Amino acid sequence: MRPVHVALRDLVTEHGEGVLEDDRALATALDPIVVAGEVSPDQSEALVTAVRLGGFERLISLLQGGADIDGALRSASTELADQRPDGDGSAARWALSVLAFTVDLVPDEQIPLWLAARPAPPLPAEDEVDLGFRDPSPGAGRARKRRSGCLPVLLVAVLFVAVLGWFGRGMIADVKDMFAGPEDFPGPGSGEVSMTVDPGQSIPSMGAELEELGVVASAEAFVDAANAKPDQMIQAATFLLKKEMKAADAFAYMADPANAAAGDPVTVPEGFTVEQIVARLVDNTDFPARAFRRALADPASIGLPDYAGGNPEGYLFPATYTFGPDDKPADMLAAMVRRYEQALGDNDIEQVGASLGAGYTPEEIMTVASLVEAEGRGEDMAKIARAIYNRLELPAGGGTNGLLQIDASVLYALGTRDTDQLVAPLADVIDSPYNTYRYAGLPPGPIGAPGEQAIQAALNPAEGDWIYWVTVDCAGTTEFSSSLEEHNQHDAVNGAEC
Repeated sequence: MRPVHVALRDLVTEHGEGVLEDDRALATALDPIVVAGEVSPDQSEALVTAVRLGGFERLISLLQGGADIDGALRSASTELADQRPDGDGSAARWALSVLAFTVDLVPDEQIPLWLAARPAPPLPAEDEVDLGFRDPSPGAGRARKRRSGCLPVLLVAVLFVAVLGWFGRGMIADVKDMFAGPEDFPGPGSGEVSMTVDPGQSIPSMGAELEELGVVASAEAFVDAANAKPDQMIQAATFLLKKEMKAADAFAYMADPANAAAGDPVTVPEGFTVEQIVARLVDNTDFPARAFRRALADPASIGLPDYAGGNPEGYLFPATYTFGPDDKPADMLAAMVRRYEQALGDNDIEQVGASLGAGYTPEEIMTVASLVEAEGRGEDMAKIARAIYNRLELPAGGGTNGLLQIDASVLYALGTRDTDQLVAPLADVIDSPYNTYRYAGLPPGPIGAPGEQAIQAALNPAEGDWIYWVTVDCAGTTEFSSSLEEHNQHDAVNGAEC
């Protein structure tokens, strides 16, 4: 399917620039894109209005630069409304039509107030419109000509004030907020935040991530900054940014390839243990394993939280990192710990843990998250987290009698990922507190580095009474159950051959 800007360009090539004044032809050109679901009918109508009122070239430029439909319409509407003479009210109608049709930016009940807030066009000549204030008697028009234009304006102004009072202060505040633009920090910012832009990542996705990291105040401000510079692009790389930056400054910094962190990227997969992470760093840097182990032995040097108890397992966040030439082992590991703290988001792990079920410490929450990472995938993670909590909280003798019975914990105790070593009975494979077939409750700590989804699942488990779960096919479908009988039925169709 052709992109919007290609469809419009082809239309002009085929029919000439005169077609830009033909609403029907423009709408027809956009119909295939509407049918395909790439553009909504409202967006199509707004595009037609935009093109007819002179925004064709600006829209094409924005869309070619990677802006989405709504972003292009918003940016073009603001610019064109400010540029066009408003003698016939076209600028107000243009911007209103665009804003009203895109992403519900202007609620229906606020449209009259919004239009009133635009610069008012001059009133038409007296003989062109009758507002109902003329004296019908002969000669009255000439005698009252000087004040006939003032009285209607005065009365309309009074009426407008009354309407504002009727709608209340809340709506006035909404209108002010609308014109204030998206929330933005004044800058220049402080501190340091690492963000990796993935290949093909969209501007809105970057904005959402930057907002979550506290770099920009709102994703919308970042998108607007990007739309204002359609000729600039952000390449896939890792950037070291400040917190609370002005959105335009953040975009400009990231659009400059010279600001990408130097060095080759190092990827730490979800579930990696500390030993695996050290091995990966050794393979991708000039430092030996002992240099990383010395840094790990000094928790303060890498910013490990106190509740970790000096154990870095689970707190070296899995992500892609790009380290600078001056980075030492402690710097690299500290970047991973900072990334873990970013993954917590707005959650206070101590408060959330205390409010969950029987109450859990941050270390216990991270232990659950590491077990979820080892056992789950995607949307199943929140359910697995709930099932783990349920096993821990059932009365003695119920369910699994407090045993988590998770294979990954046994493999961690063995120091391997070789499942061939899991020979029944698993309780006898190794005598270790990490053997959750032998000892009830949680293991002493995390068994690997959980990703953000697993951490969020441990912090926000799904609601349910499940105790058991099993993968039943090669596609990874997981079935959950609250009774052993139901679980055994699911287990009977377990795609073990996969």
